[in-house]
Amino acid sequence: MNKGKWLLWALVILLFAGCSDFVLICSLNPFYQQKDVVHLPAIEGKWSVRPITCKGKKEATWRNSDTASIWRFRRETQVEHLKSSTGKDSVATRLLDSYRIDFLEGGSDTVRYRFIAVFFRIDGNLFADFMPADISGLERSFFAKEGFLRVHTLARLTYDGNLPRFSWLSYDTVKEMLEKKRARLSYRWAGSSNRLLLTGTPEELTSAIHRYGNQPRYIDWDKQDARLQLKPIK
Repeated sequence: MNKGKWLLWALVILLFAGCSDFVLICSLNPFYQQKDVVHLPAIEGKWSVRPITCKGKKEATWRNSDTASIWRFRRETQVEHLKSSTGKDSVATRLLDSYRIDFLEGGSDTVRYRFIAVFFRIDGNLFADFMPADISGLERSFFAKEGFLRVHTLARLTYDGNLPRFSWLSYDTVKEMLEKKRARLSYRWAGSSNRLLLTGTPEELTSAIHRYGNQPRYIDWDKQDARLQLKPIK
């Protein structure tokens, strides 16, 4: 099958697939390459979150556990056990590129949910790759853990003064890019979960962000369904 026929068939599948049960687009692979990763010391700490609404646009249904929780950002570390040339043991702590985000119950350090975020920069724009790190209860069941697939979501990070704003890339935006704007993205429709999955490599995904991420006719980040603003908690 030539490329043109394959693309037409893929679009037909997507058109018949209809609406997804999910608001965000997700990827099987990270949206970033190591060379683009950046560190944001100012993001560390505790933040309250507030949904950002857009007039005339469908909004994500944020749950109370999202918006009532305190979001705590911490850069992850890894402990390494070293042995010197003389055989002496020592321990060193190494900073990782990822940040752990804990959803804390108000007024406590009890963690409700946990995500991992990696920040990266493409064409001068900041982005964040989010992946769930812990879902309550899954770790206690072998069967539940084996059946759970961690996927990546993409958000653009901007600032309103000193306040971070996240805007997540939506399913509706990507669907329109594929159906009406002939965007070139590798994907599969997962019928059993009624979800569109991006399947490109990190290299292909960062190339797509470079190609489409700064063009409002493809992705208008101010009109995505899921957006949040963070405010520091002193």
